[in-house]
Amino acid sequence: PLSVEVLLAGGKGVNVARALKVLGVPVHAIGPAGGAPGCWRDACLDREKIPHRFFPIRATTRTNVTSLAASGVVRRRVMAGPVLSRKERDALAAFCGPEILRSRAVVIAGSLPFKFPVKDFVLLLSIAQRSGAMTVVDTSGPALKAALGLGVDVMKPNRREAEEVLGFKLSS
Repeated sequence: PLSVEVLLAGGKGVNVARALKVLGVPVHAIGPAGGAPGCWRDACLDREKIPHRFFPIRATTRTNVTSLAASGVVRRRVMAGPVLSRKERDALAAFCGPEILRSRAVVIAGSLPFKFPVKDFVLLLSIAQRSGAMTVVDTSGPALKAALGLGVDVMKPNRREAEEVLGFKLSS
């Protein structure tokens, strides 16, 4: 069987930034990064000329693996995300605020860092809304539910995420 290995920096936020850049939309990726995987992500985005600025954390940025078999079957191994200290969580919110205020649109995508308070997620979205930025959310669980109550401009839950928030199975 044919085997091809491609190493890419990823995560929903990075993938959104990559797609928007290809479409000619100015982007600036921000968020937490730690350890060798965080440095590697920086280098990858530098090579792709995707503007970014990541907040340094002590924990290691997670690494996920996606494989495509010759049969067409896709397998994903998703590791647990890093745990941010309370001090890092507070500093991350302060780090993102000024970046958000300069933006015409803000996309918050992916899962929140482990134990990241939903109230801090709501604060970041509220800053974006008060500044007049378009808000786009692609997340899950309590953060997705909180975003529903904020009236964000665009939400992109998958079926499982929508069923979880709605509390019932969708038939189509």
